[in-house]
Amino acid sequence: MPSWQPEFRELVQQTPGPVGVGTVFRYRRKVPFGEQRGTMEITEWDPPRRLGFSAEPGPVLPRGSWTFTSDDATTRVVDHLDAELQGPLRLLSPILRRQFAQEGSRHLDEAVRRLEAASAAAKDT
Repeated sequence: MPSWQPEFRELVQQTPGPVGVGTVFRYRRKVPFGEQRGTMEITEWDPPRRLGFSAEPGPVLPRGSWTFTSDDATTRVVDHLDAELQGPLRLLSPILRRQFAQEGSRHLDEAVRRLEAASAAAKDT
């Protein structure tokens, strides 16, 4: 995630073994007024079709998923994010939800750019 979501400074697996449902990661994330630390748990794991997650703690409790469908030439990614806003942030819900959607779109664009560059580099070798 830190490679395609620039606000993530660190994401480190905390539970042993292969990644799957129940795997927990510790993260550090840049936020407007400093840094947030927390944990993220994999809640759905069906490679290569679906990945779901939830994160805590914080005034925003995100739950989301990425669903991947493909044909021979393309892969379609559906990004779903539901963020439970706590305390005074609930008053800013309409603004923050728009911001989350814009960030999600930018993140997916960056992930696609990186994947396409890696694919092109692999074809050149």
